[in-house]
Amino acid sequence: MITRFTIGLKRYEVRDIKVKDLYFIMDTEKYQPKTAAVEIISHLSGCPVKDLKKLKPFQINPLFGLIMDKLSNNQAPLQTEIRLNGEHYGFIKLDEITIGELSDLELIKADADGNKKAHEILSILYRPITGFYRDVYTIEEYEGSRARQRAADFLELDLDVMVGAIFFLTSFIQTYTNLMKERLEQELIQTMKEVEDTTPKQSKGWLDFGRRFSTRWQVETHLN
Repeated sequence: MITRFTIGLKRYEVRDIKVKDLYFIMDTEKYQPKTAAVEIISHLSGCPVKDLKKLKPFQINPLFGLIMDKLSNNQAPLQTEIRLNGEHYGFIKLDEITIGELSDLELIKADADGNKKAHEILSILYRPITGFYRDVYTIEEYEGSRARQRAADFLELDLDVMVGAIFFLTSFIQTYTNLMKERLEQELIQTMKEVEDTTPKQSKGWLDFGRRFSTRWQVETHLN
């Protein structure tokens, strides 16, 4: 629950945001910007729009501000185990990700409507737990069709869980990319040194110039 408020004798709760609510908020802000605050508060609390319109701006603004604060949080801890619609899910091991998972994630990313596909990404990142060995869980092997079938369930997932999973995924990709760049640069420099060591020395002046220009240019070009 985000907060409570009262209108007349009736008490309302602005509930926590789910993935499906995020899509509603995005559409409302895009297509109904003038009434977005009232529409969004009504959606999350169940309070009729006509009653919310009776409030003063100083009463509405703090409510909407709390919702926007919740949406602006782009970091959250990863929850490796979750329960959703009676199913126990475990987060995948990213260092063991398969080509099938990667290709399906890329397809979602490339989709023109990709900003409303978070639930499909989550259905790839979380899969049913099939067993435990001590404290370590095993999960169902990836099958794209099964992931797509259960994707709608992840519309009910809390926003904090979604943020934690997506943030962990992007952080892993960034760290892995940086590591690969560093290794590539080291390997390329080592290769160039080996080439220099085996190059005839009779044209030393020309080679010195070539090394200074060529090595730097090739490393930067390759990394780009």
